[in-house]
Amino acid sequence: MSSSIVRPLAPAELGNFWEIVVLAGSDGYYPQEKEKRVKWFERLVEASGGPLYYGAFRGRQMVGGMAISDFGINLRSAMVRLSSVGMVHTDMLHKKEKVCKDMMEYFIQTNRKKGVSLLTLTPFRPDFYKQMGFGYGSCLYQYRIPPASFPNKGSKECLSYIGTERMQDYLACVDRAAGKTHGMIKSFWTISGPFRDGHRVLAYEQGGETRGILAFSFGEAREMIIDELLYEDAQALHAFCSFLHAQSDQFDRIAFSTPDPHFYYILHAPTDGLKNLECCASIIHNMFRVIDVPGIFNELRDVNFNGQSAVIEIAVRDSFCPENAGSTIVEFADGHPHVGDEQAVDARLYLDISDFSSLLMGSIDVRTLYRLGLVEIQSERELALLDRIFMFGQMPLSTGGL
Repeated sequence: MSSSIVRPLAPAELGNFWEIVVLAGSDGYYPQEKEKRVKWFERLVEASGGPLYYGAFRGRQMVGGMAISDFGINLRSAMVRLSSVGMVHTDMLHKKEKVCKDMMEYFIQTNRKKGVSLLTLTPFRPDFYKQMGFGYGSCLYQYRIPPASFPNKGSKECLSYIGTERMQDYLACVDRAAGKTHGMIKSFWTISGPFRDGHRVLAYEQGGETRGILAFSFGEAREMIIDELLYEDAQALHAFCSFLHAQSDQFDRIAFSTPDPHFYYILHAPTDGLKNLECCASIIHNMFRVIDVPGIFNELRDVNFNGQSAVIEIAVRDSFCPENAGSTIVEFADGHPHVGDEQAVDARLYLDISDFSSLLMGSIDVRTLYRLGLVEIQSERELALLDRIFMFGQMPLSTGGL
């Protein structure tokens, strides 16, 4: 079976892309929706200012498609470049022909050429992408709770409804929140943000700035759906909680998802009220992949890895991207990393690129990787040193991407 040729799609090819997406994505086939959806694709391409949709071709036939976009991410307090892939689908007639493999190789190699060191995606099958070197980021916690579960200790005086005329205020709020939040992804372009049809948007205003956003819509059977909850400080969060607390006359349940594993601490009754002690359901959310180990440390040169001074060797296995496999020497001086040359080292770390990606994201620590048998370390002394270097007190609170 020949490999696919992967390239950006021309506007005239977006209709074929839609056909592949709706069939392979199990979204249901409704031809009357095609024109509307293709126009939406065209608007997104225009807003992004560059290629967004890509197709895999064998001969003249499109056999797969995907979307690629560039973002920024707060990684341990440094804003670094990030590329995201989504809508990865293979035509139903060409499943099991390694079309997806061809597209993912294109995704990785084009980003290496651009100098991007970190990738992300939201998986449809985590095990499939783990084999391609993507590591787990954090879970997404899904709640369905009564309005009275939210605390009623904030002030609603700073809340007001806003529309698309306040898009720039919303983007400024996203930028500030991303600057404070490890793992938060921000887009360099937008088309609608939370201001989609069927949604209402509340803003928290303080000091002449929009410091929080709550976008919601209406589900079935007296259910409110929170589509976006963004807050820069506890005051904004508490104000939104008071608003939600007051909705019990209209809604029986409020449904929302959050990457914050500790969100249940703020709730009066974190259980759903339906099943004994069940708090929330969790799903694998964003996965991350380092495709250039020296490159990512160069981007993190101003980050302080806990004030440690040591020379370590990081040896990663990367069968899907062999150019990224092998050893990298990193010198830490008062916590700041520098990619060095071959020399005597204080510790060596041997692991798969997927687990290294999770470690760098703060999703897991060295000691836990060692306990699970996912990393090779030569001594307990080295384990303690490596654990001090990479320890990070926050899971990635990733809410964006494709």
